[in-house]
Amino acid sequence: LSTLKSVLNSGIWNLSSKDGIHIKAESEFAKYIGVKHAILVSSGGMAIQMSLRALGFKHGDEVIHQVDTCVANSFAIINAGVTPIFSDISLDTFKLDLDSIENLITPRTKAIIPIHMWGNAENMDKIIEISKKHNLKIIEDCCLSIGATYNGKKVGQFGDVGIFSFGATKPIQAGEGGFIVT
Repeated sequence: LSTLKSVLNSGIWNLSSKDGIHIKAESEFAKYIGVKHAILVSSGGMAIQMSLRALGFKHGDEVIHQVDTCVANSFAIINAGVTPIFSDISLDTFKLDLDSIENLITPRTKAIIPIHMWGNAENMDKIIEISKKHNLKIIEDCCLSIGATYNGKKVGQFGDVGIFSFGATKPIQAGEGGFIVT
């Protein structure tokens, strides 16, 4: 709380400040998640867009994610010039229907975005297996599950990229903001 107050009282609220508070935040968040890098961004949606662009995806490429999620995911994918492909959810887990994903994969499919919903991690073993079989990238959407674990490791460690959000409906709310982790 004291760090937040000092930033608010400083009048310098952007990442170009000379005091480096964002560098400390990135370092501490990376350490908390258990990854090498964390980059602060303006939102979870922006984290998805930037990740897709950084991975080199282009117009005509497709990304599979579950249909039961925030519309911001699809908007971010479209804004990056990529096509969202919707997977059904499992009636047992309310997460990706992992048995149907392979039916959606085409030569244009470049990634799967598993969404760790409401603190419940996806079956990352199966997602990694499918991704390796079809040479797909994994972008973990951890926006609703900061701190959740799978097989003893925090979500965000399993994919090529993990994204987090601190928007109004997230477990940790800061109004906006997010992280990309690698």
